[in-house]
Amino acid sequence: MNTHMLNIPSVVSHSYFTLGGKITHLLEKEINYFYSLLYLYRNSLLNQSISTVFLKSENQKNYHLNSEFKNFEIKIELLQFNELGIVNNYSYTDLRAFLEILQQIDIKVNILGKNKTIKSTSIGIVEKYKIDKDNILHIKFTDKFVEIILHTEKYFMKVDLDILFNLSGYKSKKLYLFLKDYSNYKNQCIKISEENLIKLIGNIPSKKILNEMIDSINKVHGIDMKIYNPTTNGKKLKEYRFEFKNLTQKSKLKKKENLVDDKLLKQSIEITDKKIKEGKVSEDKREVYQKTVYDNLLKTTQPKEKSVNEIELEEYYTSIKEEIKSNNDLDSKYNHYIYFIHNDNDFYLDNDYKLFLLGFQRKYITDNAEETLRLLRENEFEFVFKNNFHAVIKGCDISLI
Repeated sequence: MNTHMLNIPSVVSHSYFTLGGKITHLLEKEINYFYSLLYLYRNSLLNQSISTVFLKSENQKNYHLNSEFKNFEIKIELLQFNELGIVNNYSYTDLRAFLEILQQIDIKVNILGKNKTIKSTSIGIVEKYKIDKDNILHIKFTDKFVEIILHTEKYFMKVDLDILFNLSGYKSKKLYLFLKDYSNYKNQCIKISEENLIKLIGNIPSKKILNEMIDSINKVHGIDMKIYNPTTNGKKLKEYRFEFKNLTQKSKLKKKENLVDDKLLKQSIEITDKKIKEGKVSEDKREVYQKTVYDNLLKTTQPKEKSVNEIELEEYYTSIKEEIKSNNDLDSKYNHYIYFIHNDNDFYLDNDYKLFLLGFQRKYITDNAEETLRLLRENEFEFVFKNNFHAVIKGCDISLI
């Protein structure tokens, strides 16, 4: 696995995004898009104009930002997002949607006030962008945003993006960046108010889920970290304390072996040959198409590990089911399914953690566990159950009471 290091300023790791003045949180994949974009932007900028961006200090050891530097548009090949491992099968649909979102949102920086030289303020991120027919992104960040991401004298941390990308759930990613920023603290302990933690990661999950998030960071990074919600006089304080060891050590992520499944490779070649023979795929697209087929076959043969969001959603539904069981006499002759009503429609959760409207064809309103959790948190729904189903709703075991 290649190492992709990015200097992330404290003002960015201690931030949240806003849309129309209201706090909004990026999805897990959008966090990956955001920081990979910063990585590729900074690299492209320096490759194109390093001599005009930084100047050496008098001691010839350090660099500082050139006061005469003028911001300009950068070109980034979308293919580079594939090379970072955050885009699969050369499909950029979600990335394009994210860029559209990024142009509309602001970032509220330095909310914890660690950097005393920069005020906590909202900054626009993207001034303009376009993607041409050759899948090249032309993007220009706003002047204010460029100033804070290019260079800072003290308040920045060097982050291995491969660690960030391997963490599941946007909350885990945001929490990791916050804690990483204090990794050099000698007492190896940092406190944060409940209010600020909510701003950083959104609604604070249950103690069990929060500990699982910490465990996932420990597992990926190979560190030892614990979280506490202190009490005084028997009452919980509105703050959280994180204690950690070895937060500065290198990740224990093992390099992925590029092993090929011969059986699946043979299948992918046969499928590709057939499509080319039928005229549905051109010969010059053979390599890309064959890789896509192979990757899809590989996904279907490997067991899926549950993400933090999926675990939290299961816990959320389990608690609702227990409440329904305790307050209702359920007839054992029927299959009982939990659902919620919105605009006179009944919505169910399927085994892929997506919400849908049951009908002749299912109409999905979320695409994954993270989107489902966001919808359930941001709206108040009444959960009910139906006891008149003799048949099973296919692929909907998670909603079965």
